Amino acid sequence: MRKIGGRKLSDETKRRMSEGQKLRAPATEETRLKLSLANTGRKHTDVAKKNMSLAKQGEKHHLYGKHRSTETKKKISETNMGYRHTEEDKKKMSLLKIGGKHTEEHKRKIGEALKRRWSNLSQKGNLVTNNFINGGSKENE
Repeated sequence: MRKIGGRKLSDETKRRMSEGQKLRAPATEETRLKLSLANTGRKHTDVAKKNMSLAKQGEKHHLYGKHRSTETKKKISETNMGYRHTEEDKKKMSLLKIGGKHTEEHKRKIGEALKRRWSNLSQKGNLVTNNFINGGSKENE
């Protein structure tokens, strides 16, 4: 049974409500315009936003447990290739970063990740030395 406004509805009641809605005439363009204008500029409350967020988390999210196909990933990649942020966007992103502080735990994790990364690079023989970065060549080392 489903609850509406604290009341439990029987399957028969739900069926009758469904049938009643199917007989209803669709809204006219005028009515749709009035509804659109009435709701234009309306903002959700913080509580409503939080509830909407919670309603789509975990198993309730429409993509939960699903994986994108290789073809889909390729399409997304091709769409994003060559995209450049505008100077205005870059400025906004830069301003958002100001004042952000990493926690001590996060700093530790970043350090550990970098150590693993540099270790892996040196093991593969891909380590680039400071001399090479500063314009020297690998032969001069």
